[in-house]
Amino acid sequence: MPKFTFKEYEIKVKADGVHFSNGTVLKSSSLVKHMEGCEKCAVIAATLGHETDSEIRRLQYTDMTQAVLKDEKASTLIEEIMDGAEKDIAERAKADGLFITARYSPGYGDFSLENQGALLSLSNATAEIGINLTEDNLLIPLKSVTAIIGYRNSPVNFQDKCCGCPSAEKCKGGKSEE
Repeated sequence: MPKFTFKEYEIKVKADGVHFSNGTVLKSSSLVKHMEGCEKCAVIAATLGHETDSEIRRLQYTDMTQAVLKDEKASTLIEEIMDGAEKDIAERAKADGLFITARYSPGYGDFSLENQGALLSLSNATAEIGINLTEDNLLIPLKSVTAIIGYRNSPVNFQDKCCGCPSAEKCKGGKSEE
């Protein structure tokens, strides 16, 4: 069953990382660049749940084509869940006279997967929606995502999700140009 949660935090963006009001520091130069001008953020986590993982695994033994199709549909659905969460966050920000950045997840730029645990903790996703972390910093259930969205006083000029991303010059819509 699809679920998401998010928590808002006051932050300070410094050269060495993004500093949260609770003492957490996320160290990443690409995240720092992405969050420039932000004094507040939302940390989001979403999952399709263990049932989706189980269904995909079952199909891998009985019908690989259906397993691939189910996996593809699940990937699309988790992105739609995150888009919905982002829309909710944008409405909250707008009510406060603020604007949001695009969401930014571990694995983008130099924002390593090692930050997954911090985002799970900041969002309280383990307790609220059942997302856990492997030793390799992968999320379980597999169709789960964490991200951070900054709140700014001025609009972010982006026409698509990639605009403003520090990796945009090397990557266009998820398709590497290297």
